[in-house]
Amino acid sequence: MENSYLILYDALEKGHAHEQNGEYEKAYACYKQAADAGNPVAAYMLGNLYYYGRYGLVEKLNAAKPIMPWDSTDDILQKMPDYRQAFGWYEKSAEAGYVFAINNLGVMYHFGQGVEQNDEKAKEYLLLAAGAGMEQSAAALRDFYGMEV
Repeated sequence: MENSYLILYDALEKGHAHEQNGEYEKAYACYKQAADAGNPVAAYMLGNLYYYGRYGLVEKLNAAKPIMPWDSTDDILQKMPDYRQAFGWYEKSAEAGYVFAINNLGVMYHFGQGVEQNDEKAKEYLLLAAGAGMEQSAAALRDFYGMEV
């Protein structure tokens, strides 16, 4: 019998393979299994699926009918970022201490993506991630706020 750590790793690895192949529904299912079991990397990966518009279909223009006769419904629907969902998954990952998610929360607070814009919270998360060695966070602090860390 496999231990739960190996099962979580297997689900994460399969999710990554599906994502690399553009099979986002399958990637989501694998990441969700691992995230629901407490894997912070899988929660981060779910956040990425939403942040980069790889999961969840959002209406673009009017999907009731194609605009031009040669357009299909698929042409007027596209995957769009769902920042609220991304923020929620990044938050779960960050609560477990995953530094990449902590950085992303800082950036999302700075830009008001999926959450009300808040420079104080942005700085708090970016400082936390920079303190853990995340150079991207230190660069964001310099670029956004002129802070040297």
